[in-house]
Amino acid sequence: MSATKKTAKAAKTPKMTPEGMTEGLEKMTKSMEDATAFSKDTYEAVVESATTFAKGVEGIVAEQTEFAKDAMEDTQDKMKAFASTRNPQDFFEAQTEFMKSAFETNLSQMTKVSDMWMATTKDAVNPLSKRYSAMVEMVQGYRL
Repeated sequence: MSATKKTAKAAKTPKMTPEGMTEGLEKMTKSMEDATAFSKDTYEAVVESATTFAKGVEGIVAEQTEFAKDAMEDTQDKMKAFASTRNPQDFFEAQTEFMKSAFETNLSQMTKVSDMWMATTKDAVNPLSKRYSAMVEMVQGYRL
């Protein structure tokens, strides 16, 4: 190791004097306070994330429940229409229309629920992402 590197390393090493010890203790205390504050903020971010996720799931469940109820009512109406057909031709036309409508409705619902899941996930991850960024900044601040 060259003399310049030894001098630079020695300049970064706390001095073993009362002032140096006090300075080291103050830095350690500040680091502990920062870590405690960081942990508290991270806990709050986890709670916020979980709350956001739970609310998103509630919305998705409510949407799916309403969709299932509407689909059941629609199916009952279609079954009554099938029963009132007068000939096989009318029955198959009604059945074909019902299947086409059901497919389009289900596809639309899957897209809607998929979008709801994506929004819920994005909103739930956001507080955690901010904490990760804060952690990176904090660690970079402690680098020598």
